[in-house]
Amino acid sequence: MSATITDLILSLQKRNPHWSANEIAVAAKTSRNYVTTVLRLHNRRPKLEQFSNPIDAFNDRYIPEPMSGCWLWTGSISTTGYGRMTISRRQVQAHRFSYQQRHGHIQDGMEVMHKCDNPLCVNPDHLKLGTHKENMRDMYIKGRAVKKLTPKDVGKILLDRRGSRKVASEYNVTKRIIQLIRNGKLHNREEWLNGL
Repeated sequence: MSATITDLILSLQKRNPHWSANEIAVAAKTSRNYVTTVLRLHNRRPKLEQFSNPIDAFNDRYIPEPMSGCWLWTGSISTTGYGRMTISRRQVQAHRFSYQQRHGHIQDGMEVMHKCDNPLCVNPDHLKLGTHKENMRDMYIKGRAVKKLTPKDVGKILLDRRGSRKVASEYNVTKRIIQLIRNGKLHNREEWLNGL
């Protein structure tokens, strides 16, 4: 399986030299060839529960990407685009698991940041610890910051009856942001509606 996926990634990089490692990873994960390969080989691949320990399960769920050095997660992916796995019936982020295996315990309040800006990467050499503020600053500097919504945008979102996914797509934010706005968790709902 790895050779086929690696070939796919190399061909994507050759055809799209201006793409970032993240764009290559997303294209590879959504490619018909990738999906077909994973589905075809899925039955031959051991289930996570069949591994004697989580490290073996983790090591079976990534492939090294030769150009960037990223280890691309091939297991389950969360809606936010990060790898995830289940350990003792508990969901954990794959990159956090990778960091802990190499560097040890992650202190409370600390986040595991990607130096490579690829959410599918689980290479511990591409990961570092930082506070939430440092992570947001890094995101802003690298141009990955979430779009700022104006008060007018928030008001329109509150009145929009379409599904969260469609609204999120229109405003270039996540579905979760739309849900938080609608539930009054990010903005005071009445304050925005009165301002229209």
